[in-house]
Amino acid sequence: MNAQTSARRTARLALYTAAATICSYIETLIPVTLIPLPGFRLGLANVVLLLVLTQTGLRDALIVCLLRTAIVSLLFGSLISLAFSFCGGVCALCMMTLLQKTEKFSLPGISVGGAVFHNLGQLLIAGIITGSAGVLAYLPVLMFCALLCGLLMGFLAAALIPLVQKSKLF
Repeated sequence: MNAQTSARRTARLALYTAAATICSYIETLIPVTLIPLPGFRLGLANVVLLLVLTQTGLRDALIVCLLRTAIVSLLFGSLISLAFSFCGGVCALCMMTLLQKTEKFSLPGISVGGAVFHNLGQLLIAGIITGSAGVLAYLPVLMFCALLCGLLMGFLAAALIPLVQKSKLF
């Protein structure tokens, strides 16, 4: 890889990390009273991860995921939120990659798989922190939210791909 290609890739990763971070920040602005579910997020940053994963691959998506997780936790969260976000994000990215590789799922389907595994990863961390399997009582609500939000974010990513490709950012 030459210096120009390397600089272009670095700039592109920085741009997508910033976009994912902004999406996460936007989610912090949604009033808790609007959606009164503990820990609920739409998953706007997953739109960016889906774009990066489908256009440039797992390596770049993992970099964006890890950087966004670290930045958002430092700016708006805590060490505990870092654990939740890191585990959820990595689990989601792994599942989205597996589903993408099968070539049997649409982008909304890949997104739903990611949302489901993001929630499962976070429940895993919650179970470890609390030392209780009682957190699994929240599973049906989280799966319903994963289905709805995963579909919505998947359709949004599918709509954005042609625009991003036209901009030649990938």
